[in-house]
This record gives sequence, structure tokens and C-alpha cells, in this order.
Amino acid sequence: MTASHSQHAYAQCMPSSALFYGSADDQLNIWINGNGPYGPFNYINAGLGTYTPINIPNPNLVFNPTSNVIAAKNINSSASSVESSWVIDVTCTSGQHAYFSNTDSGYKMYDDINGNAAPATDGSGNQWYSPAYSAAVSATYFTANPVVVTGTSYLQPMYNPQTGQIQPWVSINTSGVDNTASEVIYYLGTFTLNPQVYTPPTFSIIDTAASGNIAQSYNASMNYTLVVCNSGAPVNTPVTISDASPNGGNYSGSYPSFSPTSNPPQLYSVTGSGNPILFVFPDGFGGNGACVTLSVPFSNIDTKSNPAVCSVLNNAAVTWNGVSQASAAVTDTITGCGPTNTPTITFTPSNTFTPSPTATNTPTNTITNTATITYTPTITFTPTKTATSTSTSTVTNTPTLTNTPTITFTPTITSTPVPDTFYVSKNVYIPGNGSVSIFISYAKYPGEYSLKVYNTAGEYIHSIIPTQQLTNTISKSYSWDGTNNLGEKCASGVYVLYLVEPFDRKVKRLLLIR
Repeated sequence: MTASHSQHAYAQCMPSSALFYGSADDQLNIWINGNGPYGPFNYINAGLGTYTPINIPNPNLVFNPTSNVIAAKNINSSASSVESSWVIDVTCTSGQHAYFSNTDSGYKMYDDINGNAAPATDGSGNQWYSPAYSAAVSATYFTANPVVVTGTSYLQPMYNPQTGQIQPWVSINTSGVDNTASEVIYYLGTFTLNPQVYTPPTFSIIDTAASGNIAQSYNASMNYTLVVCNSGAPVNTPVTISDASPNGGNYSGSYPSFSPTSNPPQLYSVTGSGNPILFVFPDGFGGNGACVTLSVPFSNIDTKSNPAVCSVLNNAAVTWNGVSQASAAVTDTITGCGPTNTPTITFTPSNTFTPSPTATNTPTNTITNTATITYTPTITFTPTKTATSTSTSTVTNTPTLTNTPTITFTPTITSTPVPDTFYVSKNVYIPGNGSVSIFISYAKYPGEYSLKVYNTAGEYIHSIIPTQQLTNTISKSYSWDGTNNLGEKCASGVYVLYLVEPFDRKVKRLLLIR
């Protein structure tokens, strides 16, 4: 193909690249300003593949600054349906994009029912797809208007990069059903490059829990809700939404299969057990605000084996075209976890002796009769009255017993030692958000001990704890930064943390997303 006109000066859009997106039953080719054909796009059954856009070379020579002519040819090769859709995405040097598609206005259609009566050349030898094709000759063929297909289609759909929605197909009727197995439909239309701001696929993912608290149990349950939205351009390749159960739980929801032709369409399938659970969108994901809400129930979550950890984290992510966007981690508090303060009341008796001085003044009157015998002729009795005042000071020591209650609060930390613990801080690891913390506690038997990382194919990746002989109690934290034993970064995927203990083996799974 050689461009049919010279390079133009573009007032609005200087094309730097152009992509042709298409979907057809059974084949589609297009021409732009007589250049082409570009294609073909052949039939792909829904869910069995994706369409790769076709690059249009030398776009600055192919496109005109104003009026452009597009021609499309939809070929039927088996009796069933004949339908097609297309979108041309032109990137301007300014970074803006210009679009046109099969549902834009300005198209006319010619139906060659038996596939043996293509539009004839005009008097100047111009083909039907040439901009110079005679209008008079064109008017004898291209008289009908394309019809948008509204019935069920088994074609692989395509998202329009301009609207973010699935691009409708056009045909001769609303069902897309053909007349013959060799039918050919021809389309002619015009368009202008109208640039607009382009926003690449921009995903957001919000992860919420049904409750902020989770029971302390070996088989706790929690329901999470994921809301995933794309505010930018759509994605026409598979998109995967993942959610890893905290503490090795299991996904307890439904497992629907991808079924785009069901009513309503089932646009994703569910695989995995919870480490992680995967919601796979084989046809891609819409844009310009397209959202999906997913319910993710988990059960058998172990919130009791490690009493030192009083919360669990849930991490979700969306991945497309090698790009990943993680949600903010959801933290659920484990009820009944942590230290307890127990007040203890203690009564302490205190003996206090308080001396009490007492002064007593006691007056005492004493009458004394004293008989005096005089050996005289006269015996005389002389009474004598004596008054005596007595002051008595008495000190009395009185013992007093006082019981003074004293309340003493003694914090008591209750911790039940669990000697056999294998805890991993994250189920989903995204480098740049900190390394993976691993806590191990073991004190049962002596013997061989190691912690190594493998991929899901069983290939050895890294030794966190090289093989060693355990003779004493171990209680230690380790970490892994997503590299192998050579220090090289590991690719995205599911990795297995394999703990070897004397007489036991333990496994944790970790999703690494780069």
C-alpha cells in the first residue's frame, strides 16, 4: 500500500500514529482515502480470543486535515450472520486523539446478497473505495442506511476507545442474520479529524469489609466488597481483579463462568481458592467511568494462632496489559486480642498508737481527830480540822487500732505462649510498599529446619532460612523482598513459602504483583 496523496499541513491534528480496531462475522477490511486495504479482521467467537488492533502506517500521508473517505467491506463465508464494527483511533502529535467508527453519521450501505456483484468502476476507472469515485455511480449502489444490531451476537466484542463502551455491530437488519453464505456488505462514509483529550486506562479499586472487627477463631469469616472503576480509555485485552484472603482463608462465594451471550451477560469468570481469588474479564474492561462491584466472602480465616497479632489485612488489585493497581489495605481488628489490665484490691492493716495526755485536779477534804492524853488533873480533848488540797496529773496512753484499706492496681499481661507459629504479613506483595514480614516461632522437637520460596511450578527461588539443624527454641522475624537467590527481581505471579519443621511441613502462598 502506498499513500495516495502528499503530506498535509494540519491545523488541528497532526497524526503521529493510527490504529484500526475491528470485529466481524466473518471478515472485515477497510480503505481510507483510497489507501488500503487494512485488515483483515476475521471471526473470533466470544471469549475465545482478543482482537489486536492493526497499525496504519504513514498516517500523516493517509489522513486529510478535513474531509476523509472511509470504505469498509464485510464478507460472509458461512450461513449464519454477517455483521461488523470498527473504530479508527488517530493519535495527534499534541497528545490528543481523534476517532471515527461504524456508528458515526454519514455512512451508506450496499448489500451484495450473493457476493458476485461488487460495485462497478466508474467511467474513469476509479474503484468504489476511491475518493474520486463518481458520485453518480456511487448513488446507484450505496442507497441503504446501516442498521445497528441489537440481537444476541456470538462475536468477540470490542470496546470503543472513545466512548469506553462495547462498540455496536452494523448489518442489514437488527438481528445480523444473513441472506446467503456468500453475502458481502459494502459501506462508504466520510469523517473529519476532531481531536480531543485522551486519558489512558485509569483504574481505581476500593476494598471495604462488612465489619471493622473479626472474631478470634481458627475459622473466622469476613465479607469484602470490591468496587473497581476505569475513568480512562477502555482496555481491549484481558483484565484480572485479584483479592487475597487474609491468614490463609478460603473464598466461599460463587464461581460463575464467562458467558457474554447470556441474559444478562456474564462478563467475567472466577477462579482460585482465595490465595488469591481471581475475577478474569477475557474481553477487557470498559472505560470513561465503567465500574463493577464484586462480592468476596472469605471463610476459615485463622485469627487465633498468633496471639501477638491483633488485626488482619485484606489486599486487592487490578491488572491489565502488565500494569497493576492495588487497593488500600483493609485492616480488621481481631476481637478479644491483646493484653488485659486486671485491678487487684489489697487491704493493708496499720496499727497507730496515739498518746492522749489527761490533767485531773481533785480537791480532797480530810478531817482528822487527834486524841491528846495529858496527865494532868484535867483531861482536855482538842479537835483539829485539817484541809488538804491535792492536785493530781494523770497521763493515760490509749492504744488505737486503725485499719486503712489501700487499693493497688496491678496490670497483669495475659499471654498464652504458642510455640508453633508461621505468620506472613501480606498475601499480596507489591514491591515499593515495603517487604514481606514473616514471623516464626517453634519449640517442639529438634531436627531439620528451613524456609524456602518456590514458584507454582515447584522451581526453587530463594532461601529465607537455609536448611539447618534446630536444637533450641526459635522465635524470630524474617523478610522477603521479591528477589531470587541471585538478587534478581522475580516476575509477577503466585509464590509458595515452604516451611520445613521437624516432623511437620507448612505452606503459605503469596501473590507478587509488579
